[in-house]
Amino acid sequence: MVIVGGGLAVFVLWWALSDDMPEGFVRVPPEGAGPFVFQMGSLISEPGHRPEESAHSVKLTRPFLLQTTPVTQGQWRAVMGDNPSYFWYCGDDCPVERVSWWDAVAYCNALSRAEGLPECYRLEGCRGEPGGGCLGGQLHCSSIFRCDEVRFEGPTCGGYRLPTEAEWEFAARAGTTRGTYAGDLTLKSPFNAPELDAIAWYGGNSEALYKEGFNCSSWQGQATDLERCGSQPVAGREANPWGLYDMLGNVWEWTSDHRGVYPSIRVSDPTGCDSDLYRARRGCGWASFAERCRAAARVATRPERRAGYIGFRVARTQGL
Repeated sequence: MVIVGGGLAVFVLWWALSDDMPEGFVRVPPEGAGPFVFQMGSLISEPGHRPEESAHSVKLTRPFLLQTTPVTQGQWRAVMGDNPSYFWYCGDDCPVERVSWWDAVAYCNALSRAEGLPECYRLEGCRGEPGGGCLGGQLHCSSIFRCDEVRFEGPTCGGYRLPTEAEWEFAARAGTTRGTYAGDLTLKSPFNAPELDAIAWYGGNSEALYKEGFNCSSWQGQATDLERCGSQPVAGREANPWGLYDMLGNVWEWTSDHRGVYPSIRVSDPTGCDSDLYRARRGCGWASFAERCRAAARVATRPERRAGYIGFRVARTQGL
């Protein structure tokens, strides 16, 4: 049920959201967190700033639910029946990775079907199987699962979906305005920013304590020299103020959007540009330079790309 009209519509949506909260999700923003308006991107003065992050004002008109962690290997296996991860030795509590954008939206649709919810992505001309196409030792590869066309039903869809780029950054910031929710970065070297140590697994601290970690002994500038690096069990670092873990670090996360050029005016509920070869991923990963581990950092990646440092988390809109 939606009643059109300002604050009453928001109140009704809040009520509906509170009536059905899936396990492992939080409401974004929390009740009482204020208006859904924030500055997306970064200022030139922010350490690590890049031109594609130009600051602009964004208004989100509805709250949403977001998974507190990236999708894990165990969760992927329960829904999809396999495990495409490069770091499968890390275990079921580690993020699923080496998944393409196509794989991620297929998971969202499968999870929606399993729970009797509408699918948020209309896929046509698909071929291959989600999660297929990589050899065991390949850190990077291309997905064999691809579709000729995809139509995103939009943020009002009631099933599971990837967050939009704006939703992801809004959630990552959790009401803060600095480079990270622990403050702006002090970039001592490419792999050393002390502010990240408590909140993120990145190239400066992602030591793999399991078999088959990635050889990172040649990486320069780490605070502590590491021999093997890799993904880590989720929720192993401090959550942001809204209870979200690994928004920075561990694995990059696919968003629903094409990665377009930011507008120069305020926008509402943006979903990226209409067409482009690339999708936006956010959040940095276990192998990232410190400067990439900021709320504003963004990367454009072809949707068929699979890598041992790319995963995703799912969102859901309810009460519409």
